[in-house]
Amino acid sequence: MNQQQQFESRFTKARLVLFVGLLALLLFLLFSGFAPGAEKIEQLLAAVQENHLGLATVILVFVVMGLVGTPQFVLIGASVLVFGPVMGSLYSWVATMVSAGVNFWLGRWIGAPPLARFGGKRMAKISDYVSRNGLW
Repeated sequence: MNQQQQFESRFTKARLVLFVGLLALLLFLLFSGFAPGAEKIEQLLAAVQENHLGLATVILVFVVMGLVGTPQFVLIGASVLVFGPVMGSLYSWVATMVSAGVNFWLGRWIGAPPLARFGGKRMAKISDYVSRNGLW
């Protein structure tokens, strides 16, 4: 094994460890009672409504809940309820963009090999279809 292959092997292992660690963290959050729910999200956002860190907190909530898979309309609705229609919409738009960017770059950094390894034949078919035809 040459030096380039050793580097790629170590990099792939590091990405796999990060992927498994994030998956474990998300499962822990789900099963520890921190499961995404409109009431919990609204309570959290209400606590920071008058705080100067409101936008940062909304962004953090959107990023974490985006990794868990919470529907965006729940998060947007909670933000609008807590911060009002104008500020809630602006905060949720900014947080949605940041969350999308974080999720995109995290997925790009982890890469396709762990997905292919754990996704099975069905994921391989979906990946082949998308690579040939795009999403539409």
